[in-house]
Formats: sequence, structure tokens, C-alpha cells
Amino acid sequence: MKKKKVTGQRTTRELWICDDIAASYIREELDFPSVLQVGYLRRRTYNADVLEKEEHHYGATSHSREELSPEKFLETTRKHWEVENGLHHVKDRSWLEDHQHSKDREKGGILGTLRNLSLNAMRVLLPPDPDRKKRKYQKSLPRQAISCLVNPVKTLAKLVGI
Repeated sequence: MKKKKVTGQRTTRELWICDDIAASYIREELDFPSVLQVGYLRRRTYNADVLEKEEHHYGATSHSREELSPEKFLETTRKHWEVENGLHHVKDRSWLEDHQHSKDREKGGILGTLRNLSLNAMRVLLPPDPDRKKRKYQKSLPRQAISCLVNPVKTLAKLVGI
């Protein structure tokens, strides 16, 4: 199978940080007293110099500019999205979490906790596979994860043995 190479695609990220007027407004008017900096990130994706996609993200932090430079602000934001994409992408796409609803708030919380436990058990229990796509697919299999939950003694034995 041939992989299609994307040519001419590039992404730019622009970050604006404000630690005065905007941060003051959020602190005082919106009642977030610990906000010291706010950031606006614009991400643009171009294909052959044609703008294909533009995204806007906003963030706030209780760290001062001396504690969290613009470079660190951007790095922290990107790390957040790594977590978001690593966990929630699997839950949303492979497990269809967004299509499962509960009218009972308590039961919904329990279902969410069970999903998290199942996903983490899968990540720990499946042996690593050098084929990245296969490994990614294996770690998102809800049926195997459910088998870990319905056999808790066996699952705990495997986890302890690691």
C-alpha cells in the first residue's frame, strides 16, 4: 500500500499573550481572581499556499510572565492537546462515547469512570507492537477492555505481574 505524500502543506502558529488589560478584565469583571496572563493562539494550515483551515484557541493561567514565558505558554498548551488527543480521541472515535447518554447524572459518572478504567487497562495490558497503526488500533478496542472489567481478578493479577 502506497502512502500518499502531502506536498506543500504547512502549519503556522501565532501566539499573543496579554498580562495587563485582558487579564485584568478576566480577573475583575469575570471573577477569576488568580488569572495573570491570557493567551490567544491562531493556527493556520496551508496547502500549496492556500489557506485550508484556521483555528482559534484561548487560554488563561495564574502564572506570571516571569514564571511562564510565551514559549513555555505555547509548550504547555501543546502538551495539553497531546493529552486531549491521546485520551479523548480514542474515547470519542473508537468507543463512540459522545453517542452514549445517561439521564441519571450518577450513572453517567460511573460509566465515564468505567470507560477510563477500561482504556487504561487496555493500554497497560496489551503488549507493545512495533507496528504503530496496529498498536493504536489494539489500544482502542472496547470489547477487549470490557473483558478486563468483567474479569477483575484476572485483570488485577495481570496488572500486578507487570
